[in-house]
Amino acid sequence: MKIEWLGYCCTFITSGENTVLLDPYDNSLGLDSLRKKARVVVATAPHAWHNNIGAAGSEAIIINQPGEYETGGIFFTLIPLLSNSSLGQKNMPASILKMQIEGLNVVYTGGLKFPIPTEIEDELGQVDILILPVGGGDLAKAEEAAKLVREIEPRAVVPVAFAQDKIKAKLSTVAAFLSEAGLKAGPAEDNFRVLKKDLPVEATVVKILNIV
Repeated sequence: MKIEWLGYCCTFITSGENTVLLDPYDNSLGLDSLRKKARVVVATAPHAWHNNIGAAGSEAIIINQPGEYETGGIFFTLIPLLSNSSLGQKNMPASILKMQIEGLNVVYTGGLKFPIPTEIEDELGQVDILILPVGGGDLAKAEEAAKLVREIEPRAVVPVAFAQDKIKAKLSTVAAFLSEAGLKAGPAEDNFRVLKKDLPVEATVVKILNIV
C-alpha cells in the first residue's frame, strides 16, 4: 500500500489497482487544484475542504454517508460523530473513517473533537496506521492529536492538516505535534509505502509526507 499527501487533509491511497481519494478539498482552501483521479472517493464531512468529490472523476464510487461499504476488496466504515465535530450538520454528521486494506487497519479521524467517545474508540480496535490532523483550526490541535495517539497507540502515524504555504486555514506546525506527543520523525518523504510486516509491534513510527 502507498499513501500520498495532496495537502490539508487530502490523501491518496493506492493498493494494487485500487485508488482511494480521501477528503478532497476545493479551491477555496488556497491550494492548487487536485489532479489525481481515483476509483473511490471518501468524504468524511459536508464541508468544502473535505467534500469536493468531483475531483475524483465522474466514474468514482462515492462514500460520504455513515455505514459499512466494500469495493475492490477494501472495507470502509464511516462512523458518525453526532456531537463531536464542528464540521458536521444535523442531517449529515462528520465521520471517522476506518479501512481494512491489505490486512491493515487504517483510521482517519477527520473532524473529531475531544473527548473521543468510548464506543468509537472501541470500534476502531487496534489501529495500524492513523492518518491524523494535527494543526488545529477546525480540526484537532497538536495537544489533542497527541492525546489521541497516546490513547489509541497506533503502529504508525501520518500527520496531515498542519501549516503549509498558500493555505488559508491558520494551522500550527507538525513540529508542535511531535513535541506534544514526544515523538520523532525522519525527513519528509514523497510517499509512505508500507506492508503490515514492516510496522513496529510495540512502538509508534511517524511518517511526515511532502505534498505531491
